[in-house]
Amino acid sequence: MATTTDVPGNGAKTSELVTYLRVRNGAKAIAFYQQAFGAQELNRMEMPDGKIAHAELMFGATKVMLADEFPEWQALSPLSLGGAGIGLMLTVEEVDSGYQKLMGMGCTSLMEPATQFYGYREARVIDPFGYEWTLMKQVEVMSDEEMDKRFKALFGG
Repeated sequence: MATTTDVPGNGAKTSELVTYLRVRNGAKAIAFYQQAFGAQELNRMEMPDGKIAHAELMFGATKVMLADEFPEWQALSPLSLGGAGIGLMLTVEEVDSGYQKLMGMGCTSLMEPATQFYGYREARVIDPFGYEWTLMKQVEVMSDEEMDKRFKALFGG
């Protein structure tokens, strides 16, 4: 079903799965993501009333699309739905300071920064628009066997 394209130079194939966020107050969300994560706005289409019909942001090398919620089109944000069914994971240079920055910007903490058994330092928050974000950085490289051993030691089995 998904289309694939050639990766220039090495013959590999890739597919793109684009995240599309529905938010309440798109302009405010864009400004938040720019300040919080350094997102770069590529384009924006506004309705006559100022609502964002469509915008595209780059989070590093990843494109994320965004629009205001439009209940009349059954396009609802997590705030209208009572939560988001997905989580967004962002690789960062510094988990702890990133977490503190987000907490100062009105995010709700789900998990303070901690190093996980699988070798990543992570923190989790919910942003003011209802989306869950995990900030993550790999701090230890390990084999699948080592990860499985640690998993079983932690959870049994």
